[in-house]
Amino acid sequence: MAMAVAAIVAPNCGQLHPSTTRRAAAMTALSIRAPLDNDDVEPLGLSLLELEEEETTDHVIGDLTITLRGYPRSSGQTLQCTGETTWRGGDLLARHLWRRRATTASVVEVGSGLGLVSLAARQLNIAPVIVATDGDDRALDKLRRNCGREVAVERLRWGDAEDVRRVLAHTSGGFSLVLGADVAYTAEAVAPLARTCRALLAPGGDVVIAYTRRHVDADAVLEAFADEGLVMRRDALSDDEREDSGDRVWYFSLVEPPSFESSEDDEEEPWAFDVEQAAESLASDGYAVVENATRGLSSVLRREVLGLAEHSLLKASPNALRTSNGREVRAKTNVEELQIHIRGAPILDDAAVVAARNLCPALRDFGSSEARVLGSKLSSKLGASLRVDEVKAAVHGAGGCFPAHLDTTDATGRCVTGILYLASHDVAGGELRIYPSSGGPPVDVAPSLDTLVLFSSTTTLHRTLPLKRGLRPLVSFWFSSTKPLLADRTASNKLVKLLHAEDYARSFRDAFAVDGAVEDALALDAAANAAAEAALTDGERATLEAWRRLASSS
Repeated sequence: MAMAVAAIVAPNCGQLHPSTTRRAAAMTALSIRAPLDNDDVEPLGLSLLELEEEETTDHVIGDLTITLRGYPRSSGQTLQCTGETTWRGGDLLARHLWRRRATTASVVEVGSGLGLVSLAARQLNIAPVIVATDGDDRALDKLRRNCGREVAVERLRWGDAEDVRRVLAHTSGGFSLVLGADVAYTAEAVAPLARTCRALLAPGGDVVIAYTRRHVDADAVLEAFADEGLVMRRDALSDDEREDSGDRVWYFSLVEPPSFESSEDDEEEPWAFDVEQAAESLASDGYAVVENATRGLSSVLRREVLGLAEHSLLKASPNALRTSNGREVRAKTNVEELQIHIRGAPILDDAAVVAARNLCPALRDFGSSEARVLGSKLSSKLGASLRVDEVKAAVHGAGGCFPAHLDTTDATGRCVTGILYLASHDVAGGELRIYPSSGGPPVDVAPSLDTLVLFSSTTTLHRTLPLKRGLRPLVSFWFSSTKPLLADRTASNKLVKLLHAEDYARSFRDAFAVDGAVEDALALDAAANAAAEAALTDGERATLEAWRRLASSS
């Protein structure tokens, strides 16, 4: 949990997450404005050809010593890139972190330059996740060199939505502390800086900006941040800080949390991909895989789903096995989930679900908003009316996976499955494995943040591979229809299962603690497969043999 940085931060505890539309609107606002490189300013003096040589300098911050490689501070404003040296605001902010030593969940620094502040945060163990950013290639080279493996480094041009999404992938929906030192140096940079800080900030998080008065009036900085819902104040320096930094340097901090409530003006298209193309792939191949599927929605949902796990609101995921003794229900290993929406309606009679709905506004509204919008768009392309049948949140832990299965029965009437993956970049394993109804080789899809998979609920056999590292959060949703929506491939279902019988059986051993009941169920299934293969028509047998030859050759 984020903790306030003493004296200058007003904490906002209790709000778990923003609404979807507000974060999506913030991301859209970023995307429709021209990107501004945070160091893209005109040189104020001599050319680089006249600069001093780079030097290695030890910066002493209390009992910390931080070694940086860059141009000496005497180069000052002769630099074409302001991030190639250190500035007094960085000294102040690093000392501020050292004096307070408060811990939090995640930190991002905007306009890191040589990396002084981020490296101070790392040496102080302020947070387990620390990301240093800059928007200039020259500064980034030096930043990566100085940070090494101690701090993650990302390119971040203020106002660039893709850069923001990449940085947000390091967190569960936003950073609990956003830092910036000497970043308000030109009037043109302040507005995109404020928008970017707003997009990076987690609900309940804090913003601290160390400011040196140069070419931008302090009131203009405060106004620009206020326009983004970030109400800041100018904090007075302590006596020792003033002695160190002088009267021209101060810092701004967050007075009150930004509002994450949506309004009618915030309504934006949540999906960022060509739905028509996805529908064509769905109709022809039985599945479609879309990367960068949303406009900021995935980061919000990731935070909410992980929040459900942290609050112990998820439940073990059950699975029915057909055994010699009848139907047995088993829990999958390290897979927890929660139904939010079922049979076309929200769940209101379950205490855990009610609590989850209250805590997670984006997830709560997903079935009636984003999923509904996608269903409507798919309906127009596929020629039938889709309605949202179910929405489920899930988190897979180490070893967690699903056995091979189809997603529908005659009772459910589901026709299209959607899975929006929310895993971070450091996850290993946990791929979705799709077995194409055409008999082709399996297709493995990594559960990366903002990857959407759509597939036929009736004809696409699929499983998930065991998760090796990290957590695998996701949101699954299903559409039903009153008439067949996709080409009927049920005749090929049994052939696909026979083709992949070995991996099919392995998927059950991966998903459950193997015991006599699991082996009994697999023995029954093997017997059913043998009977099914014996009953194949000549045409089906020829197709299966052709598929097997193709599989063995590949």
